Amino acid sequence: MKLLLVAPRARHLDFVLDAVEAWFDRTRAAGLWITAGIGGRVVRWFDAVFAEQPSLLIQAHPARGRIDRALGNLIGVGVAEAHELELRVEAAAGDPQASVARLDGRS
Repeated sequence: MKLLLVAPRARHLDFVLDAVEAWFDRTRAAGLWITAGIGGRVVRWFDAVFAEQPSLLIQAHPARGRIDRALGNLIGVGVAEAHELELRVEAAAGDPQASVARLDGRS
């Protein structure tokens, strides 16, 4: 995860989603997702990638269902940052030109 955070790229989306899905298939333990910080790192990665490629936010994007499930799983285990990102993703989904960063007031 550290390597992916150094240079988050949308081209790695399938890899990250595969990893998150595999991790959730193995455990929902707070120790991994919250205490070890994996959940927050995944959220930061999504945040950076959404800023890079806002088209990922469009409801019709092929990966959108997997993204929504990943965020839902992160919220379900208590990763607070995931809920905040989900709200921004839902808001941006209605505006194809929006980016998560702009909606968050960072640009």
